[in-house]
Amino acid sequence: MMASKPLETFQADAPLVAVRDVKKTYFTRQASIQAIGSASLDIGRGEFVSLLGPSGCGKSTLLMMIAGLEQPTTGTISLDGSEVLKPRNDIGIIFQDATLLPWKSALENVLFPIRILKRPVAQYREKARELLNMVGLSDFENKKPGELSGGMRQRVAICRALIHDPDILLMDEPFSALDAITRDQMNVALSEILETYRKTVVFVTHSIREAAFLSDRVVVMGGRPSSILLDMKMPFPRPRRFEIAETPEFAQVCRRLRLTIEEGHAAPSRQVAAPFKVIE
Repeated sequence: MMASKPLETFQADAPLVAVRDVKKTYFTRQASIQAIGSASLDIGRGEFVSLLGPSGCGKSTLLMMIAGLEQPTTGTISLDGSEVLKPRNDIGIIFQDATLLPWKSALENVLFPIRILKRPVAQYREKARELLNMVGLSDFENKKPGELSGGMRQRVAICRALIHDPDILLMDEPFSALDAITRDQMNVALSEILETYRKTVVFVTHSIREAAFLSDRVVVMGGRPSSILLDMKMPFPRPRRFEIAETPEFAQVCRRLRLTIEEGHAAPSRQVAAPFKVIE
């Protein structure tokens, strides 16, 4: 497969992630299915951007294209000025399932990417312990996944994604299988982790509250074929605590996001009038 190549339009102040006129069509023997009709998006370094929308709206497809695990039918996606043509070491991915190796301890699961990258494991062991301590699992580093709760396994998965210091974290509904209380706890834990390890994050979710709480910006996807319906900045300062979810301002933001999703179901697919203009 071809190596990543610089984009001619790259400039020093360019966004870390640039999605340009991306479309995705799947071809079957019976028919073609257009998953994404149009998507253009900029993500700055250090931003937390959520892709929000109902199941089947193309948000995970877009995430996998940013990861290099899928290729756009047309359009381009670049990371730090280079077109994404395959999976890259500067991208960390967290899936819905923690996908931990069941025969390895929590510590060894965190260190697994280091072994895959053929880096010296001994040099990363202390960092792995620091990460586990940060997520409250210092007493569980020798436990195997079967001995951990669902929330604990996802904390290990977050540590594993951070261990090799990627430029960007891609998270595909990582908390969707958790109960409501644990999910809220994980949202707070992730927010606290990212206060220490400032990373660019693209986070897929169908939870309006989760997107509003975690994000700097929320991008709503919907329609058939899917497009970007809204790109909205969240007005809440950081650091955040979950008490903001009880405020009238939070309720107003969630209502705006919900109405956009509902309108996307009711109307033909449409894209925001100015794809790179973020609504304040």
